[in-house]
Amino acid sequence: MPIKGFSHVAIGVSDMDKAIGFYCGVLGLELIWDHGETLEMDGGDTVPRRAVYLRWPGDTTQSLIVLDTQDRRGSDPNPRGFHDYGVHHFGFWVDDDIEPIYQRAVTAGCPIVQSLFTMPADQSGNPTGEDATTALFKDPDGNIIQLDGIKASSSLARA
Repeated sequence: MPIKGFSHVAIGVSDMDKAIGFYCGVLGLELIWDHGETLEMDGGDTVPRRAVYLRWPGDTTQSLIVLDTQDRRGSDPNPRGFHDYGVHHFGFWVDDDIEPIYQRAVTAGCPIVQSLFTMPADQSGNPTGEDATTALFKDPDGNIIQLDGIKASSSLARA
């Protein structure tokens, strides 16, 4: 049976309240579950954590974003840089113009990696076959987020 898509992407965060503010307030995701739990790991270790599940508002069929905070003593607190080995950024399709989300990120003080630009359809994989408006910025923990607007912004679209 072929893989159909992601069930979720889990993102370790250092400050859950800041992360919720970013993912809900800036990106516009909906918090559907906030739970403290203890994970039982192989070898008998237990790890307390807080897990927050987010989804796109009104859409119960899409993948989830899971924010996770736990004791990470000895962990490297720095996320990967753009184009490092391993997962170095997350890209999200936006059904509409991404400029309002981008402006919320700027207003929230998110570090901008790449300001708004138009990506040609053959490079973006836009399902509409059109150019996509794209921007990259960082979340509160420095993870790089890419937004790809399915509808290219009129102010950036090629003539």
